[in-house]
Amino acid sequence: MTQLDAQRIVRELRVTGRVFDLGAPPRYNVAPTGLVAVVRVRAPGAPRDLEQLRWGLVPSFARDARDAARLINARVETLDTKPSFRNLLASKRCLVAADGFYEWQKRGTVKQPFYLTRGDGRLLAMAGLGDTWMSPDGEIVETVTIVTKPADERVAAIHDRMPGILDESRHAEWLGPAPLGGEAARALVLAPSPPLVATAVSSYVSRAANEGPECVRPVPDLGTLFDRRPGG
Repeated sequence: MTQLDAQRIVRELRVTGRVFDLGAPPRYNVAPTGLVAVVRVRAPGAPRDLEQLRWGLVPSFARDARDAARLINARVETLDTKPSFRNLLASKRCLVAADGFYEWQKRGTVKQPFYLTRGDGRLLAMAGLGDTWMSPDGEIVETVTIVTKPADERVAAIHDRMPGILDESRHAEWLGPAPLGGEAARALVLAPSPPLVATAVSSYVSRAANEGPECVRPVPDLGTLFDRRPGG
């Protein structure tokens, strides 16, 4: 995913509390196990904070952090049945903010990366669940997983799953203090997401260590997969 401007996240997601670093450089290739910017509310009545959490959930009950890479996503279908996610629905929901995210389409033995953004140009707010883990030597580690759902008709041409992108009208309920059960959480995440635009990009982004605008540069001979009009 990309997270290019912390100030934009503050504006669009109405952050009025703590902010980790407004001077952070643009990030064009945020990869699993790296730090991601998330918006969360620490307590009922508290303002929205912008924080950095490690992408890849380490449940509070885990003995070690080795499985974090396996828990970068939480399937919406099993949020209330898997122990790693079930208890987080009550009070540890958050929004993972991004300008866009990447998916790879299989084409024979080749995987073509696509960069997906909102058709109206606004930020994506993905449903997330955070947790706090303490290592055996006392280190506190804050981690997050992104809730995913079956891909909608437009994204399904690339991949069968997609992040649970919440429309602005659902942000407050996802972040709010009221506990959410499995059915209520699924209703929020499975509601229609804002229309997306997919643009074919270079395989440069497929290497997690690569950074910079080259990650999102369109591939000239493929261009865009979807019409740029939100209703197209």
